[in-house]
Amino acid sequence: MLDQERRHSSLAERERLGPVLTLDLVAPSLVLAHAELGRRVRKPARQAIAARLAKTAPDAFAVQIRCVRSCRTLMAARSADRRVPMLVRRGLSELLACVEAWGDAAGVLACVDGGEGRRPVRKSTSIPNAIDGVRLSSAEVALWAQDDNAGCQTGMLRRRDGSILAWHTEEDTIGFLDRPRLARFAVVGAEELYAFIYPYLLPGPAFGWSRTQFHAIDSLHTRRIQPVVGVLSGMAAWLVWRIGPALAAREVLRALAPFIDGCAIHVVSNAAGGVTADSHEIAAQVVKSRHVAARAGSVSLQVNAVSEVSGPLAREEEMRPRSRVLYERRLERMRASALSLARGLDGGSPEAVLRMLSSRRGGTYAYANADVKAHAVAIVSKDDLEVHVGSGPAHRADAYRPQRILSAPFEL
Repeated sequence: MLDQERRHSSLAERERLGPVLTLDLVAPSLVLAHAELGRRVRKPARQAIAARLAKTAPDAFAVQIRCVRSCRTLMAARSADRRVPMLVRRGLSELLACVEAWGDAAGVLACVDGGEGRRPVRKSTSIPNAIDGVRLSSAEVALWAQDDNAGCQTGMLRRRDGSILAWHTEEDTIGFLDRPRLARFAVVGAEELYAFIYPYLLPGPAFGWSRTQFHAIDSLHTRRIQPVVGVLSGMAAWLVWRIGPALAAREVLRALAPFIDGCAIHVVSNAAGGVTADSHEIAAQVVKSRHVAARAGSVSLQVNAVSEVSGPLAREEEMRPRSRVLYERRLERMRASALSLARGLDGGSPEAVLRMLSSRRGGTYAYANADVKAHAVAIVSKDDLEVHVGSGPAHRADAYRPQRILSAPFEL
């Protein structure tokens, strides 16, 4: 039996990935912390960007860079627009600085200029270092790397004591994640921030947490209207992560629309005296929100399909009917599992969630499949927040080992 377990593709991938690596980033500002992150992931970030460039045609790359430039222009304009909430304006200015600092430190421009980290490509598909007569900048290449979506699934369950039990599988179907990493951002005078990191992505478009908030992202398959004008969903996720419960996530997202791509952002917060949990699906001009009720057993479940089959968000979805059926079946399995959790003796235990996440029912659409690069289980109560993160897919023999977050801001 053990040999059969070892041969399963999901366990083989977990062995390949190895344990979760934690990066401690201590700095006087979040911008400098992002620069340090760029230095720490320099090699795998450049390898991933070079691999993606090698698969990108020059004409497609030109379109993508125009999209990136539009995104930067829009974010800069919103950061100066007094109609936008102050926390969003400040967050956008900080985000633009963080993107540039990260890109400079990671040396991403070398991937376009042909320096170290660029995989050789045929001359007919070589990527230009200037678009529309304007030479590419490090910040543009860094932002181009953020235009990425990974497939995931997330659930949130209200327990009998009022807390929220959340779970998330981080699934990478593109194949540019070399190993799972967590980053701890310890900035002077600020609350510590944690994030799961892809080497070529900033924090946000995966999952992350602080003392007062846990968030997780699921990609959605949405169409892009040309010419593209809007904000990348990864940038929206970064702002939700950065701002935290100081401003409701829905207000942050409404201030950023339209969006170039689509995703669902799930946010659990304990900052207002009670525990709230919300899901926000975004695409184009649409922000569709739903709330986990205070009633024990209430749930919110998400796969990579728009949750409603009609309405403005559904009109933005771009998915083959066969694919949607497979996602709907996955959602039904999730629903049955969540109902079983809610009926448990304690109304949902993290150990039971880990066992659920180890399920291989559904094949490549199972909780435990070879695309899963990490899994997370979080409990958010009115007084505490704890998170368990494991490498690759969960296994039924895994033990729940949560990390509890410090109750005071970090200080040097």
